[in-house]
Amino acid sequence: MLSSKTLRVRTVKGLRQTDAIVWSGGVANWMMRRLNMTQRFDPEKAGQVILPVGNREMKPAEHQMVKTYEKRHGKFPTETDFAETYLRGLLEVAGFGGDKVQVVPVKDNNGDRILDALFDRRPELLSGSITVVTNAPNAIQAAGQLRAVARRTDEQFDSDGDQLFMVSDSIQLARRGEAPKTHQNPETALVQLMRNALFLQRNIPIEG
Repeated sequence: MLSSKTLRVRTVKGLRQTDAIVWSGGVANWMMRRLNMTQRFDPEKAGQVILPVGNREMKPAEHQMVKTYEKRHGKFPTETDFAETYLRGLLEVAGFGGDKVQVVPVKDNNGDRILDALFDRRPELLSGSITVVTNAPNAIQAAGQLRAVARRTDEQFDSDGDQLFMVSDSIQLARRGEAPKTHQNPETALVQLMRNALFLQRNIPIEG
């Protein structure tokens, strides 16, 4: 069951060691927020930073860097392009050099299938510890989705609640029409609560 036992919230400051930091794609602003969280980690306490990303084409409204990419390349980036062009280098600047950063490109835009491809290519991840780096309000969904997909491959993954952790930032609720870059729309926040419930349900073990 996905609970305080099986999904532990871990602060960056409280991180002792993790075999892998994992975060997936999304809109560019969300990916930059995940980058910001990852840059707070001590590279010596993390085995690798692994980014399983799909082929969704990004939109110019997502971030100025998307527009910059289009000006340089004549097309808008996919999530994979964005990760390879910008995120890898910024993570290297933060100390995750050499083979510390691995972008796992997947020719799909479905979250479950992208994670299936990750564990198909990197099955050894299921025997170690994983810290999911995410952003509000997506934290429970991101960690719950990874756990559910991982346990389809290996039902023993995180069975004792000691392999999967999550780290997230926070965001204020918009009250006066503030921009989504800095505040969460109340309507989409309600939708996210329902998604969170769905992913909690997906992680309830089947009895018998």
